[in-house]
Amino acid sequence: MIIEYIRYKIERNQHKSFECAYNKAQVFLKKSPHCLGWKFSHCVEDPNSYTLRIEWNSLDEHLKGISLKPRVQIFLPRGTTLLNNIEEMCHYEVTIRDEKR
Repeated sequence: MIIEYIRYKIERNQHKSFECAYNKAQVFLKKSPHCLGWKFSHCVEDPNSYTLRIEWNSLDEHLKGISLKPRVQIFLPRGTTLLNNIEEMCHYEVTIRDEKR
């Protein structure tokens, strides 16, 4: 499993429109056979900071799936404002897992 973290910096006057844009764009994640789940979070200490955490079955399938799926053509126009505000986007491999899961 691969976990992708995307950090956004969003000005306070754009919070509502940003959350609305992401709410519409998440349709892509729901339909992706490679997405295992996600969490979209707003930082308490830094109100202009948001983080998206996405669990993918593998990096290879995630990256190939994004480039080959026609759904991406639907996602990217909606996600353009999302893409313009990214501060960091990284993929992490799980090395230690919570035994309670």
